[in-house]
Amino acid sequence: MLARSIALSKGRRQIVDILLPGDTCGFFQSGGGHLFDCEAITEATTCAIDASHLRKLRIGCPDVGKAIDEELVCAAKRMAEHLVTVGKLSATERLLHFLHWLEAAYSERGLPTHPIALPMSRSDIGDYLGMQVETVSRAFASLKKRDLVGLLSAEQVVLRRRPGSGPRRLGEALGASEMA
Repeated sequence: MLARSIALSKGRRQIVDILLPGDTCGFFQSGGGHLFDCEAITEATTCAIDASHLRKLRIGCPDVGKAIDEELVCAAKRMAEHLVTVGKLSATERLLHFLHWLEAAYSERGLPTHPIALPMSRSDIGDYLGMQVETVSRAFASLKKRDLVGLLSAEQVVLRRRPGSGPRRLGEALGASEMA
């Protein structure tokens, strides 16, 4: 698991994307720099491909170009969804949305989802969801109190209501009082 982030003032950061096995870490800007920082949350093996070689592959192999385009579209969709999540949902809604997203992402990759592994710290989760670490802890406590999650440990959580088996929308799961 990798965290794609932007460094902010006073040593702070905003994690803008969480990357899992199979995701592309980053592409260079035209000047050779990177748009984002990327750091490993867990042990990770990455592969660097020279940008000029990738451009040649893109032109010569339409399938490579299509795969790159699809990866960029998926990354843009994840970031757009993340923007809405951080901008419009309450702290508890953000955390529940993140846990459901993580469950779906693990499932797509054939990784275990019961329980859901949380290899990132509460601080990492806060940096991703735009919350202070104390707010992350309160949101976990609220979800536990509502019996929406079970906390096996700081690194493992169980979603009590699976998507499709419970409320159809996030707001229904939390009740109108939690809506932002």
